[in-house]
Amino acid sequence: MLALWSAALFLGGLLVTPPVNIDKLNQELAGQLVDHTHNHGADHRVWSAILCQKRDLYVYLPPGYCSQKRYPVIFWLHGAFGDETPFPINAALVDLDRKIQKGCMPPVIIAAPDATLDGENGPLAKNSLYVNGCSGRFEDHFIQEVAPFVYKNYSCLEQPSANVLSGYSGGGLPAMALGIKHRHQFGVVAVISGPINLRYSNCHDRYFEDFSPCTYRWAEEYQPCQKVSQYFCGLLHVPAKFFIHPVFGKGPTVIHRVRQANPTDLLFSNPLQNGDLQIYIRYAGQDNFNFDAQAESFVYFARKQGIELTAIRDDRARHTSAYCTEAQIEAFAWMGGRLPPAEDSIPSVTKEPPSDATPTEVTDSSSDHDIASKEAIQRAR
Repeated sequence: MLALWSAALFLGGLLVTPPVNIDKLNQELAGQLVDHTHNHGADHRVWSAILCQKRDLYVYLPPGYCSQKRYPVIFWLHGAFGDETPFPINAALVDLDRKIQKGCMPPVIIAAPDATLDGENGPLAKNSLYVNGCSGRFEDHFIQEVAPFVYKNYSCLEQPSANVLSGYSGGGLPAMALGIKHRHQFGVVAVISGPINLRYSNCHDRYFEDFSPCTYRWAEEYQPCQKVSQYFCGLLHVPAKFFIHPVFGKGPTVIHRVRQANPTDLLFSNPLQNGDLQIYIRYAGQDNFNFDAQAESFVYFARKQGIELTAIRDDRARHTSAYCTEAQIEAFAWMGGRLPPAEDSIPSVTKEPPSDATPTEVTDSSSDHDIASKEAIQRAR
């Protein structure tokens, strides 16, 4: 347990952040942060019919937001240690808010949902990785409930080129996996030091060795006690089972289930055409989870298939909260040159969620788009 707490101090997911004063925060932001959580006293969570529980969600609205325009959307997926609570005070959000105000970044909406299994705050809360796994249908929850809720209650551009999946640390896996599987909905993916090849191994069966095409091998057996992180010269580590068991279960069928969600496997089972996704991958060259090797193996196989992408290695960086924040700022800058500008809405068209969406409810709101948006924004103010 000490190892897990120590790792949590360094990870991009980080420990749960104490509740902030939303009113004070919104006085400091040029945009508005809308609270659909139970982190600040009142319970404004979104009800999930698929998971049969209430779920936390923050929504950032850019400066000058109005329902007469439609905006690109970034879905910000948090890391495996922690939950959505650090989002309101993340330095990358503050930096983005200022750049939008100055006209250096197109105005965007950001949705930051909670990926934990039980929906309760905690630094060691188990992460769903947004997989339809043994603890619930979390991919379905995101695709059929979270995204449609954002589209319905806020004024969003819904074409793929205006929808981004951005994940850091453990959130990098669902960002890439959902992007590949649902490319008709999401056209841009950004991953910061994420586990995008869970089956990374080599002919020496040494997980922490650097990637080489000559020695690479697919992991064909699940080893629950395998060390997948090392801190303090290897004195503290996290075993694979901490992340794998809650999502993929136990036993000989684990590898089969991992294949179905592993982004590098998905390159083969759901092959991309060049241009299907705009992909940005940034990673620490001295990653404590060896996610640098995972990233480089993904990039290798993607480029072999003719997929163009942006991959940046920061040679001396490690897997820390500070690094993930700095890299996220750079990722936003990359997105800024690719996202479309906000567009005027067409008054005669009534926005509806995707046809395959499962309806969701908010504990304190109407389903009407304008009423829900106005009430939510009023709470933020």
